[in-house]
Amino acid sequence: MRSFLVGLILTILSSTASAQVTGFVESLGFGACYRPNAWTPMVINLTSQLPTTESFQIQVVQEDLDKDTVTFTRDITLNAATQEKYWVYFLPQPTTGGLPGGSLADLQKVLKVYLCAKPDSSGHAKQLMRLPLSLTTLSNLDPSYGEMEHSRGRKLVLFVTEGDSQPAWREYDGALGTTEDVVMVRVGIADLPENVLGYDSVDAILWLAARADKLDEAGSRRKEAIEQFVRGGGQLVVCAPAQPHDIDALADLLPIDPREVTMVEHKSLAPLSTLAAPRNANGRRERAPWVFWDRIAGSNAFKFAKATPGEKALVEDWIDWPGPKPTRTPWLARRAVGLGSVTWVAQDLGDPALKGIRDARGKIVDPSIGWPYVWDHVFGWNNATRVGAEDDNKMKDAKAAFDTGVNNGYPRDLGKSLFSGITFEGKGAGLMGIAILFFIVYWIVAGPGSFLYLSARSRKHWSWFAFGAAAIIAAGLTIVLVRLILRGNPVVQHVSVVQMAAGEHTRIRSRIGLYVPRDGDQTIELDRAAPDAVSAVTASIVHPQDVSDNEFPAAQDYTIPVHDAEQQTIAVKMPFRSTLKKVEARWVGDMSGGFLGLAKLTDPRNGYIIGSLTNQTGVDLRNVYFAFNHPQTGVPADWVLYVPFWKNGQTLDLNAEYNAAKGILTDARPDGIKGNVKGTLAPLLWPRVWYQAIAAAANNGDDSGSPVQASFPVMSLVDRLPPPVTAGKSGDAKFVEHCFDLIRRGGRDLNRSGAVAAGQLVVLAESRDVPLPLPLKVDGQDMTGEGKRLYQAVLPLDRSGVEQAPSTQPVDDADPPG
Repeated sequence: MRSFLVGLILTILSSTASAQVTGFVESLGFGACYRPNAWTPMVINLTSQLPTTESFQIQVVQEDLDKDTVTFTRDITLNAATQEKYWVYFLPQPTTGGLPGGSLADLQKVLKVYLCAKPDSSGHAKQLMRLPLSLTTLSNLDPSYGEMEHSRGRKLVLFVTEGDSQPAWREYDGALGTTEDVVMVRVGIADLPENVLGYDSVDAILWLAARADKLDEAGSRRKEAIEQFVRGGGQLVVCAPAQPHDIDALADLLPIDPREVTMVEHKSLAPLSTLAAPRNANGRRERAPWVFWDRIAGSNAFKFAKATPGEKALVEDWIDWPGPKPTRTPWLARRAVGLGSVTWVAQDLGDPALKGIRDARGKIVDPSIGWPYVWDHVFGWNNATRVGAEDDNKMKDAKAAFDTGVNNGYPRDLGKSLFSGITFEGKGAGLMGIAILFFIVYWIVAGPGSFLYLSARSRKHWSWFAFGAAAIIAAGLTIVLVRLILRGNPVVQHVSVVQMAAGEHTRIRSRIGLYVPRDGDQTIELDRAAPDAVSAVTASIVHPQDVSDNEFPAAQDYTIPVHDAEQQTIAVKMPFRSTLKKVEARWVGDMSGGFLGLAKLTDPRNGYIIGSLTNQTGVDLRNVYFAFNHPQTGVPADWVLYVPFWKNGQTLDLNAEYNAAKGILTDARPDGIKGNVKGTLAPLLWPRVWYQAIAAAANNGDDSGSPVQASFPVMSLVDRLPPPVTAGKSGDAKFVEHCFDLIRRGGRDLNRSGAVAAGQLVVLAESRDVPLPLPLKVDGQDMTGEGKRLYQAVLPLDRSGVEQAPSTQPVDDADPPG
């Protein structure tokens, strides 16, 4: 009776609370853009009329790959008589085609969001109300094949602004020669997530006119989330604002010190004026067919920042200041931060003063033409971009070179290679073989076997009894066999990406096939996670394109709590049915081993790179790539040295390995390369070799079974590669028989292009048939397993021995307009 009264009182209180709290889902993703296989941020708007502060829980309910119901939760505290917003993070379901983008009603059926009471002692939280969605549209950044033309990959760039500063980027919509399309979404400070999981779908952040000190207002953790985004491999581009102290809060990340910056007015737009033009095959700027920005004159004055580069800065472009004592200061400087990079530009590239400029005759000139060339340079995207009128000769050539017609270049999904090898084909085939054999034996014994035996003894009338007895015995044997076969310890197969950077935590992302030979909830736990970073365990994050719409019987429920504060131990209870479940683990922590040594650039006549590195990963490595940018090649170029094997504990002399390497042959295939090989990423050397292999790979680009994987270096260096091309004007630019689009579903976080652009040494390698690298436990038992490790290391590269050549090259007069 007492329990009944307590329950009744709690129900009444919950009903009262729900009547005094209203709310709705205010936003999903960024500008209603999301990726179906990435963590997605959601903003919940709640209004309280309660007289006191109360605790609640927000739940987002979705399905996982096995159609089990997974609930993402966040515990919140709602203050009395107030309106507040809360960030929630979840994984969109991969089943039934994922989240629908057609209508709000369809989305409301699939995406269920609840406000719940405070969880009780058992962890159960009573649902108080379902929160409606206020979205009008929903855009899938990675749609399934056929949902949009060619289903190209798309970069998501957030530009942060609080005023009228915004970038001109629409020309990308009609551009040719880009590896991926570009989507830019405007956000304010309040629109930035407070957890790094919210940036899972973001490729880069462009910081324009916004005050960075607002990031930490009211105890917010937005600055910390941006820092973790960059350290985890993200790219941040910061443009100098009109008030230089507006970005003081980002000083620890920048390649210059904003507290020592002065703003100066100048009428010249150099070097910006030179960058707004395409590059030819040799990397030099062409003479653009539009009015040059450097000829713009009149009363316009543009604000530039005078700054001193920091110790770790790599300056690509300079501003030359006239005067009795000519000086120059950085216009574009880069700095590697962890696995990612930060770029600083000495002027606001979204400044409205760049629009509607008058030339010397007073005519308004629109300088918005050519902006994709500027953004390619600023972000370090090595596209072969072409923009302009369709009847332009160069556009005609570009259309022929980059035609991905339906019958020619279907998309290649490089991310597929990261999910191959996590199923137990051998175990499944063995169990199926036992089942078939058992069925055959049972059929022979129960059917013709018993009948013929009884007929020989003139007792055919006992055949039905014999059949029944055989069925009963077979059922008993089935139970015994199941208990004998489906027993033992959990088994793991994995594909893991191990990411390392000097002075940073190790980051590991593992796709895991986890076979547990017992029924019920199993506690999957990550141990020794760093307390100042975010780690997580979830069901496998798969794109809906790769999910067959099968019915799974007896769906079960489980919960994934998403915390604002990090934890050293991450544990999730998942339901198992004596079978395989695909799991994904993201672990950030301290791991022994890695790569020890120092590398330094040297004069090309001496072999480009010197120094020694020792493999201390604990495993033998194969298919090792060393990627770096060298400035003394006319136009700064990215070089790649390939070494087939690197044993554990072995020290490599980089200069000796480089000088012993042969030049890469453009008709080579990765699996046909023998010994050390070297070459550039652009022009057409390594990309041609890799693209040929990807074009020939089965299963839409999955080359995980190849002895030398091409998809891994391509995903790692994708922004430094020109896109696949079929033919150029002279016919010598042929990469592959047919051009195709690159898609990186599940592999976008492998992009280390920013670190190469910032002057670091990037090491890529793999090791096969090795244990799981992260500390995973199942019901308290340590898991080792077997699988593949892909290594990415960002190492310091001493550049003091060479001078940085200006990357803004003079106009190539040999290539006139048209």
